[in-house]
Amino acid sequence: MDNDRIKHLIANPNKDDAYILYWMQADQRPDHNHALAHAAHLANERQLPLICLFTVDLSFPDANERHFSFMFEGLKETFGILKKKGITPVLRQGHIEDAITPFLNDTKTIVSDVGHLRWQRMRRKALYFRLIEEENVNLYAVSGHILVPVDIASDKEEYGAYTIRPKINRLFERFLDEDTLPSLKNTSSIDLKSDIDINKYHGFLSKTSFSDRVKKVKTFTGGPGAAKQKLDDFLKNKLNRYDDANDPGKTLNSKLSPYLHFGQISPLAIIRAV
Repeated sequence: MDNDRIKHLIANPNKDDAYILYWMQADQRPDHNHALAHAAHLANERQLPLICLFTVDLSFPDANERHFSFMFEGLKETFGILKKKGITPVLRQGHIEDAITPFLNDTKTIVSDVGHLRWQRMRRKALYFRLIEEENVNLYAVSGHILVPVDIASDKEEYGAYTIRPKINRLFERFLDEDTLPSLKNTSSIDLKSDIDINKYHGFLSKTSFSDRVKKVKTFTGGPGAAKQKLDDFLKNKLNRYDDANDPGKTLNSKLSPYLHFGQISPLAIIRAV
């Protein structure tokens, strides 16, 4: 993994953690996940178990049933894979700066992925200011949601694709880097309760304030597996006609946009496959 993906935002000497905690935000997938891979590396260095925490934030702007159903479908699949790899997934409701509090009794080593929406940046900033109040905390932010980390691609405001594209093209081969999840040396399961049963998320959604808004669609199913199927179909049946993809009548687009948005597939995995 390229070291420029990793930012050690709060650095202190390691203490006696019970586990390493990865806060999954933007990269909602078990594979091709640089932040998860880095968290596993930290866990293996100290022979510790690994926790994956996901926070469900119903105050997300314009939240609706379609978005959350797609997201929960993906999380259900991802959590199942993580368990098989010896990683303990936990689902909590609320803002991360509040949800993190009970975990700080057992760990002071937290790894976050890096999303770029305004809301995601706000929550990471709130987490940072929450953690600097604590002693002996180590906070890492690992960029893997896009190919080239933003701060590496450019150090100034860009006015259009024509100005930033050459910069990315000069760097992208460098960031076709390793992102394989290492096998955990300590696969001990940690007894932590989730606020939401991922296998019964339909019941949870039916009680939310946005349950009568934009409904789930049947044409898209969330999850890394479904994303892989869309990618395979694109490579097999559409890539050789990509020059015509802007014609909406030919339906040659990849249909990967929602999977990229929720981090259920990595842009790096797509580039490698292409």
